[in-house]
Amino acid sequence: MRRSRCTAVAVRSQHAWAGALADVLHLTDGPSVTRVAVARCLLVASALRVALSAVARRVAAVGRETVRKALAGDLPRDRDTLERYLAAGFRRHLPRSFQEHPIPIAIGTHPRPFYGDYENTPGVVGGKPKDGAKWFWGYATAVALVPGHRHTLGLTAMRPGDTPDARGERLRAQLGWAGVKVRYVLLDRGFYSARVANALARRPLRFIIPMVRRGKAVQPLFRRGTRGWFEHTIRCRKCRADSATVRVAVVPGPDGRRPLVFACSDGFDRLPRVV
Repeated sequence: MRRSRCTAVAVRSQHAWAGALADVLHLTDGPSVTRVAVARCLLVASALRVALSAVARRVAAVGRETVRKALAGDLPRDRDTLERYLAAGFRRHLPRSFQEHPIPIAIGTHPRPFYGDYENTPGVVGGKPKDGAKWFWGYATAVALVPGHRHTLGLTAMRPGDTPDARGERLRAQLGWAGVKVRYVLLDRGFYSARVANALARRPLRFIIPMVRRGKAVQPLFRRGTRGWFEHTIRCRKCRADSATVRVAVVPGPDGRRPLVFACSDGFDRLPRVV
């Protein structure tokens, strides 16, 4: 016999989160729809990864144009202000220990395929083909890597003409606003560049970035059976003057065949552990 499930708690939690999101985004009540209803539409659309118009009628019991106009009238026009609103929201419920003890941080990019008219849609960025798309909505996040906790500490949009070091700088600024002490930073391969490595070294922040298999100089590092610490100089393809010398950690992959190669800063005594 299938168990019955009570959704009362889930409904109350959703309403509480919608109210908190409405406060963070500075939403206001309109003549046809409340601020909480608009925020709930945002939450449901984000969870389902669908357009806001797809959930407006079911969630808020109003037309999609009503929700769109309400949101357009309240949100700031520039992205920097919107990102500051969101960063302030992330800081509301941080554990005190995040500000008392250094914690590891993971920074990554999240492209979402866009299949519409990219020429007339501001904000989409180009990239390598993925899931049948060459254009994407994209954002980068900074997340705490603490057992038992899942906290997003920073979020920034991937903008046309943006560079990895610029995105990383915006996220580091948001971490500074939160007062979080950083133990070290794990970044995805989208941040593998000389400028990012130099920017982190100037802080100074310890970092680990998956190495991109590009150029003849790195090929020996990816050979089967390679293991240990090495040294490599990352060079910018567009500007040869930009370079960064990093330590390289090579560890066996999960399948025991292909090694995993990471660009690391100084300050790590042992090879990274793959889990």
